[in-house]
Amino acid sequence: MSERGCNCGAQPHCAYNRMVVFHREDGFYPVIGTACEDWALHASLNPGTVRITTIDDVQIWPEGTMQ
Repeated sequence: MSERGCNCGAQPHCAYNRMVVFHREDGFYPVIGTACEDWALHASLNPGTVRITTIDDVQIWPEGTMQ
């Protein structure tokens, strides 16, 4: 595991932080993780999450693709 908590080992890619937005029925909140974070796992651990987007509104979960 690197200093920043990433498990992919594809340096320097995993060294960068990525901000995403967790959307829920009653609102939203930002989350910062590593660039290769498993956002689907985070969504499964946070019941009530309806979608996850980047800060520029690109959907990455569900059914979206990370860019």
